[in-house]
Amino acid sequence: MNNYKSRHRKYKIHKSHAKQRGISWRMNYTIWVKIWLSSQHWHERGKRRDQYQMARFGDKGPYAPWNVRICTIQENQNEAHLGRKYSKEIRDRMSKSRIGNKNRLGKKHTSETKAKISVSREGIKPTLETRHKLSIAQKARWRKRKAQGKFGPLGT
Repeated sequence: MNNYKSRHRKYKIHKSHAKQRGISWRMNYTIWVKIWLSSQHWHERGKRRDQYQMARFGDKGPYAPWNVRICTIQENQNEAHLGRKYSKEIRDRMSKSRIGNKNRLGKKHTSETKAKISVSREGIKPTLETRHKLSIAQKARWRKRKAQGKFGPLGT
């Protein structure tokens, strides 16, 4: 698919989603593309927190050249929550929901699953950044064990 078709398709999808959400749209394709290309984040568009999207200032008004900016999804979410006051009950519930790892809580991988994971990871070397993060995490675990009086890897 050439650039024009790909970009035009994304433009139509964006415009359609705005319409479904009841938000008026006041830009043509050319202006929309110029905004994206001038931001230099076209290749980083997406739905993840660290990816970029076209956002309206204060999530108000139409999608128009004077009312949009390109920012990360995280920035847009933070802006949406600025100045919002939560009750003590809601804050407590939010805190509770963030404690611990909710994925596979209390469940262990079967030996068959562990073997599949090992095979899928063969030949993959972690990046320097990942190795650094793993090193920091390991040192933190050792410091915690040392503080608890557990010196060896098995708590001895």
